[in-house]
Amino acid sequence: PGPAPSVPAVSPGTATSAGAPGGLDRTLPFERLHEFDGGLIVQIDKLIASGATYQDVGLHAALAGGRLVVDPFSMQAPQGPVSGSLTADSATRAVSLVLHAPSIPVGSLAAFFPGWAAAMPGVRGTLQVEADLRGSGDTPHALLGTLGGTLGLSSVDGSIPNALLSRWVQQLGGGGGGDGRAGGKSGNALSGLARGLSSGLARIESGGDTALRCFASAAHIDAGLATLDPIAFDTSRLSATGHGTLRLDDDTLDLHLMSSVLLGGTGASTPVHLSGTPGTITVAMDPGLPGGRFGIVIGGAAPADPCPAALAAARFGQ
Repeated sequence: PGPAPSVPAVSPGTATSAGAPGGLDRTLPFERLHEFDGGLIVQIDKLIASGATYQDVGLHAALAGGRLVVDPFSMQAPQGPVSGSLTADSATRAVSLVLHAPSIPVGSLAAFFPGWAAAMPGVRGTLQVEADLRGSGDTPHALLGTLGGTLGLSSVDGSIPNALLSRWVQQLGGGGGGDGRAGGKSGNALSGLARGLSSGLARIESGGDTALRCFASAAHIDAGLATLDPIAFDTSRLSATGHGTLRLDDDTLDLHLMSSVLLGGTGASTPVHLSGTPGTITVAMDPGLPGGRFGIVIGGAAPADPCPAALAAARFGQ
């Protein structure tokens, strides 16, 4: 059988790297850790910054011999409690971070993942972040390339612009050109149905937002490669579950998902393969049928609710 048809994703534009001038290749200021030794204990009942109120702010920091330890830090932010610890060692260029943050605005991730933020304009909601990470390097790029640990991201009750959701579904439809073995009319019918569902959604949902029931991903990271398992995404129109990898130092994505589209009581499910970087993602049908065939399943039982198990995994027991 021939290769599965694929369709390049619509590029939202190129995003620059995050951070100070120099972006991911700027030199991290480890040498400044040698400027002085000392300790700091902070306890603030109420702190107002940029119009936001933070309560019960606590921090214990110690700096000696070029090694900084912040353990613990905690506060009650407007979106919820935040706590964790941080270490940085100038001798080894090593950094470690433990973070528990149940409610961080999705938009704040643009500072750390600018490419992916640009690929999801208008998505609203909050993320629960559970991180236990460590790495080493003179630049953020080098640090990402050595990163290890775990990272859980989850969200409930958010929203996605219908225009963005329509584009995603259209890309799925454009990727469905055949079943790899049957070919001919069968392949054309599958592709046509997928495109029909996506174009119908585009007409009906031309404005407004769709509720995001959940998003969840648990990542186990080794040497800068994040293994994402599970991945779950669920709305009333489009849902997806699966697994994959993300190369943190260059944003290279490789996902294998079972996607389901629902429109007017008619549902279609197909395994898809997403690959590339934020501005160049390609969507292709995955060989999910017996014999390595490609295809779309029409109708049938509604897929099981993907949210509970995926959310539990992404929260790592929190």
